[in-house]
Amino acid sequence: METSENCFDRKRLETLYTHKEQKPVQETKVFSILNSVWQHLVTFFTQEPEVKVWKKSDRFGNIWWEAYDPFSGSSAIFGCEVDMLQWVETRYHGNNNSMF
Repeated sequence: METSENCFDRKRLETLYTHKEQKPVQETKVFSILNSVWQHLVTFFTQEPEVKVWKKSDRFGNIWWEAYDPFSGSSAIFGCEVDMLQWVETRYHGNNNSMF
């Protein structure tokens, strides 16, 4: 038979043990969220702007290409894929040379 004093100490110890188990789980969630935010910020600030290209067509089947270079803010429209690829190559090599 337990005395009331032993019972009180047991409950107090169980409470302390339970709080210790819950705290790391909460800290882990917070750490995980902060780590995720940090990774997104690093990616956002270190990622180089990429040229974006869209292939478009109208209801008659005519195809053209639209391109946008976020680094320079320029855009262009091309009637054939070869011209668009040349423009992209020029932008890519031009941007890399101007960055260094």
